[in-house]
Amino acid sequence: MSYRDGRYALSSAVRALEEEVERLSGESAELQRLKHIEVEKLAEENETLQRLKREEVQQLREECDAAEQALASLRAEHNRVLAETVLERVQHSRVAVANQGTRNVSQSKVEEEEVGVLPLGVADAGVIQQHLAQSERHLIGENQELARVTKENQVLKRLRAKDLEEVERVRAENEELQQNRLERIEEEEAEELQRLREENEELQKLRGLEEEVKRLLIENREVERLRAESEELQYLRLEQIEEEEAEELEQLRAENQELHKLRAAEAGMRRAKVKTMIVARLRAENEDLQYLKTPERERRRMEIELEEVGSMVEEEVESTMSDELQSLQEENVELQRLRKENEVILRLKAEEHKEVERLRAENEELQYLRLERIEEDQNEELERLREENDVLQQLRRENEEIQRRRAEQNAELNRLRYQELQKLRAMREEVDRLRREHEEVERLRAENEELQYHRVENEEELNDELRILREENVALHQLKASAAREHEEVERLRAEVEE
Repeated sequence: MSYRDGRYALSSAVRALEEEVERLSGESAELQRLKHIEVEKLAEENETLQRLKREEVQQLREECDAAEQALASLRAEHNRVLAETVLERVQHSRVAVANQGTRNVSQSKVEEEEVGVLPLGVADAGVIQQHLAQSERHLIGENQELARVTKENQVLKRLRAKDLEEVERVRAENEELQQNRLERIEEEEAEELQRLREENEELQKLRGLEEEVKRLLIENREVERLRAESEELQYLRLEQIEEEEAEELEQLRAENQELHKLRAAEAGMRRAKVKTMIVARLRAENEDLQYLKTPERERRRMEIELEEVGSMVEEEVESTMSDELQSLQEENVELQRLRKENEVILRLKAEEHKEVERLRAENEELQYLRLERIEEDQNEELERLREENDVLQQLRRENEEIQRRRAEQNAELNRLRYQELQKLRAMREEVDRLRREHEEVERLRAENEELQYHRVENEEELNDELRILREENVALHQLKASAAREHEEVERLRAEVEE
């Protein structure tokens, strides 16, 4: 894989990772929004249920207050009517007794005035017997009514005890249902809280993953920047090395030209030396020839001159050659030094070039390994993100299933709440009915007690009246006996008169 392909693959992986991160962040935001909507919906439902409950409690309180007011008004009206009835009965009884006594007295007086003692006694006795029979029938009826009321009171007491037991049982069942419902609601709230905590942990994990992905993206950008800087530095370093190599090459070329010049000068000096030697040899040969041609004296003079010239030439040549040789030796030493330095420089440049090549190869290898590692990390990260995405999809499906189940549970809970409300209303109506029956029993008990009180008063009055009537009856029997005796006497006298 080349550097360009690796960079393209890395950029593609980074773009895919960024798209995956954006999608996951969008899904996380969507989950947060759905969670917020669900929480608001549950809060609204809870608030609606609380409001309906408060309204129902307020309505039941108003109904109870209205029922209590109506019951109080009915009780007051009943007590008033009962008091008026009792007063009317008492007044009627007193008036009847007074009228009966007045009528009996007036009737007895009239009969005494008209018929005598016999009609008065008979009429009074009949009236008294009739009154006593009516009183006895009235007392028997009151006793029967009292027995019936007592039995009804006992039955009502038993019913009240049963109703109280039923009310206690219903209250206990209601409290148990309330407790069970509260426990169930607390369990559901605990499960909901646990689910929300798990979702919060998942969201925290997603946020951590998102931060990790952002950190990886930042590190990737930093790696890209460092890679670009490294490439730029390598490019600059290569340019600098190339410039230095070009300068060294120019310097070496100049030195090489200088060496060529020195070598040309040395060759020229050698040629001049050879020419000088050739000239000297030719001159020597010429001198030899001249020596052979000239006479002895001239030859001797020429030999001396030649010796002088030769010595001078030799001295000059030696001095010149020594200077040139010294300069050439110095130049040779300098050239040797320069050659050694050049060889050292070339060797260093070769080593540096090899080092550069090695570093370039190592850099390419490191870049390749880094790209492979980054690609592997990104593949692992993508695989992990895919797995987390699958987990999130599974969680989303589970969340939808939970939402559906929660909707069904809410519907079932609302139905059960409605049924419980219906039961509570029925129980409340039953309690109201039992309360009304209890109040009716209390009212009947109060009426019974009042009737007992009035019965006692009536019994006392009737006992007084019976005592009076017995006394009057005794007196009437006595009068009747005397009347019978008088009647017999009258019959006897009438018979005697007829005779």
